[in-house]
Amino acid sequence: MTTSMCTSRGIVARGWLREGWMTDEPSAEHAPRRESTHGILSGRKHNMTLTYYMRILRNRWLTVVNFVVLGVLAGAGITLLMPRVYSAAATNFVSASAAGNQPDSLYQNSQFTLNNVPSYTALVHSPSVLQPVIDQLHLKTTVPALAAEVTATNPTSTVLIVVTATSSSPKQASSIADAVSTQLAKSIESVEKPRQGGSSPVSVTNALKATTPTAPVSPRPSLNIALGLILGLTIGASVALLRDHFDTSVHSSEDLQRLSGVAPLGEVPYEASIAEQPLVALRHDSIAVESFRTIRTNLQFVDVDNPPKQIVITSALSNEGKTVTACNLALALAQGPSKVCLVEGDLRLPKAASYFGLNGAVGLTNVVTGQYLLDEVLVPWNRSQITVLPAGTTPPDPSQLLGSLAVQDILAQLRERFDVVIIDAPPVLPVSDAAVLSAASDGAVLVVRQGQTHRDSVSEAIERLQNAHVHLVGTVITGVKVKRGQERYDYGQRHHEGAVEQTSLTRASVARGRRALDNASNPTATEASAKLIDDDELDPANLAPAAGQREG
Repeated sequence: MTTSMCTSRGIVARGWLREGWMTDEPSAEHAPRRESTHGILSGRKHNMTLTYYMRILRNRWLTVVNFVVLGVLAGAGITLLMPRVYSAAATNFVSASAAGNQPDSLYQNSQFTLNNVPSYTALVHSPSVLQPVIDQLHLKTTVPALAAEVTATNPTSTVLIVVTATSSSPKQASSIADAVSTQLAKSIESVEKPRQGGSSPVSVTNALKATTPTAPVSPRPSLNIALGLILGLTIGASVALLRDHFDTSVHSSEDLQRLSGVAPLGEVPYEASIAEQPLVALRHDSIAVESFRTIRTNLQFVDVDNPPKQIVITSALSNEGKTVTACNLALALAQGPSKVCLVEGDLRLPKAASYFGLNGAVGLTNVVTGQYLLDEVLVPWNRSQITVLPAGTTPPDPSQLLGSLAVQDILAQLRERFDVVIIDAPPVLPVSDAAVLSAASDGAVLVVRQGQTHRDSVSEAIERLQNAHVHLVGTVITGVKVKRGQERYDYGQRHHEGAVEQTSLTRASVARGRRALDNASNPTATEASAKLIDDDELDPANLAPAAGQREG
């Protein structure tokens, strides 16, 4: 057994010392599935369809509603501030005197009247008509001001002249209309009177006197409010579209799908308690439990015939929820019959092990350098349903270490021993670690935080993964704001679904891993020292990360 251990250490160590970066292809037996990512970025280009604009308006409905309310209030306010205006109309009938009762004379007089009546309407604004009205009614106004309140029209193909007057007083409006109508008739007859003397051939008769109006013609509340609503809707929609244009952050799974070209695996709702208790998949009171189960199910259906076994969980930048997603996805997968291994591949800021209450001081890097065997650093957790491989000692150059043949060999061993291997990797943009790990795996899942991750960052991260020939398995959007009433999706099955129950979290799960690390540091330890302690319930509060730590 000692010879075998030494030989294994030597093989791994020589692999690390011999090759700092990946230069050889892995064997056909352990070769990860790599699919072409050509066309991923082409999914970002989309036509500005009606559906696209409707989605923006739906997402920013509050902006639109605010402007609609402002528009309606503005219309109502203008209506209240506008003075009431009343309108009254009087009608004159124009006729021409016939020299006789001959048909030709009657026809000529009729044509004369029809031709001249439209010209008579222009006389209504003349001082000879309006000044006598001002004097008669004792109006405190001027001719130009009164002219603005009086109109005269000739209905088509008639000999009628309709005089309309407006005023803030309904009685005054009718008085002005009648007075102007009378003065206009006198003015027309005076204009048509022959110079040589005699009576005017044109006669103007007041056919219909003005009636006192009972309702104002202005303001019109319904019209003003409708115009305010339309104006508010137009401005609100424009502002919403402009905000979406200048807001470069990702707000929905639809945004993420257009950017990535792949279907999203799921959405993780925002939950303040995640910062203190990141393993939400073990808590029945968490609104995110069902989200990780959905991601698990969708991940299993990505490729039914050849499902991915070794998956890298990464993000464009830090603090987007990748480590929390990796840990809870591993727990969700472990609730089924699958044997799951969680690899802490973020060697720069490792946090996954601490989320499980483990000491990650010894792990992957120690196996690569030949200090420990793989079995000595693998930590069974929660009755061996999930196994955690901590990061270990932080190396001086994590990217070079992760790209070594030794790491490839370790990942190949994990692929053979476990049904699913979840690797928590660093963000894509700051360092190349994620691309290196993803290229040696079946693909990557990109985690994006709603309202925080910028579209350019997502696009650049996808480009880097594409350049490394990485298969983008799917995307997950975190920190999603949950609408009221959507916090639960519960038909009672949550208390029996899955094999991981809160009562099954035992001190033995954590002690088992720590005992394994202690034995690994003491080669003379006997097999008896590795026996598990009796199962006792683990206080969920002990699963909280160390103070000051944030999710990855």
